[in-house]
Amino acid sequence: MVRARRKGDTLTLAPLIPAGPKGELVRAELLALAERTLAALRERVGHVREDVDAALGGLVVRAALKKVAAGLAKLALDACEFDADAGDDARSLRSELFAEAAAARMAASSQQDFSEARVLAACAARHGCSPAELRARLYADLRGQNVLRSGPAMSAAHLLDAYELGQAQAVLLRATEVRVIVSDTHAQTLRYLFQKLKFHGLLHEITALPAVDGTDAPTSEAPRKTARKRGKTSAPKGGAALAATRYAITLSGPLSLFQASTKYGLALALTLPALRACASFELEADVLWGPNRDRLRFTLSGGRDLLLAGGGDGSAEALAPAGRPEVDALLEAFTKLDGPWQAARSGEVLNVPGLGVCVPDLTFTHRDTGHVTHLEVLGFWSRDAVFRRVELIEAGLDAPMIIAVPARLRVSEEVLDDDLPGALYVFKSVLSRKAILERLDALHRPG
Repeated sequence: MVRARRKGDTLTLAPLIPAGPKGELVRAELLALAERTLAALRERVGHVREDVDAALGGLVVRAALKKVAAGLAKLALDACEFDADAGDDARSLRSELFAEAAAARMAASSQQDFSEARVLAACAARHGCSPAELRARLYADLRGQNVLRSGPAMSAAHLLDAYELGQAQAVLLRATEVRVIVSDTHAQTLRYLFQKLKFHGLLHEITALPAVDGTDAPTSEAPRKTARKRGKTSAPKGGAALAATRYAITLSGPLSLFQASTKYGLALALTLPALRACASFELEADVLWGPNRDRLRFTLSGGRDLLLAGGGDGSAEALAPAGRPEVDALLEAFTKLDGPWQAARSGEVLNVPGLGVCVPDLTFTHRDTGHVTHLEVLGFWSRDAVFRRVELIEAGLDAPMIIAVPARLRVSEEVLDDDLPGALYVFKSVLSRKAILERLDALHRPG
């Protein structure tokens, strides 16, 4: 159950640990509860789930923390590994034993009564185990008989942090729009966040913001110029690699779509750990809350700096590469090809002042000329997102750009003029290496 507070049209999460001197006592109590929960699981490795559940249910907790204890137990169980691979074996054993028992009962007579123990012993002998072991194997496919193979590999502090994270994620499942201002001086962390947004296929817009001290983000030294040419906006080529440290991100929530998707809502919630890995963030979301789906404003702030201040280790998210299957397949296809174009995961975040930011998935470099071309693959996005990418190409990036667009968005490849440093590639499900090569060669301008 989400510990949320409503005040007027604003929704906030009730802090798990209150501020002030009382907070230290509560934190110590919660850490002790988390540690007892983890210990109960680790001590019962090799036991069936029924025994594990009984041990967790037997923990002594004061009434005010009952719901928190249940939440901690659920998260700790999710981090465990249970053996549930005996399903087919258990079903076949039951079928064999029950058929044999039925036959033995029908054959029973006054001279030889039916004996359950005798049938069980005969079956156990054939399978090379004792009757007691056979009884255990008969129902090994039931949830309560799953065996705990390994306990949770986390600390009590991490378990408490996971509980608070889950509370915020539950609220974001009801969002119609999410707006975030994120700050970090580490380019790798920001790139990882942007890649996570793309990996989960979220509809998003990213805009570079001035630094906290008021200085502009150093995305281009030249002032932006505009020109009216067939209704287009142009600018000097000023797309740069990641230089700003503050960004505004707008995300469409699952309930803003024509068909609210639980999968999309879960993807939105899964980006929260990447946000928390940044130095700081301020989040504001429009959510539909309660049985009447009241429209409320949800606010949340946090980040790595806050985690460190609260006694955590700041490791809210491991900065591992976030790959997408279709992009990974294309990268592998180019790796196997002995041609002039070399493909690599992109480390760029391109920004045109006034128009926004795009995050390429791959960067192609020509082996002979050094010519660079970026590729961005759009996922669960809208047609508007495609045309915003077209505007970026028209305004001028620091390298040509290929935009791969899903066919379901119904956008023509002719949207981009031939004389622009970019191309659209409409694909159905698989990115074609041949089609990408054709566009790379067309955009290749030696010297």
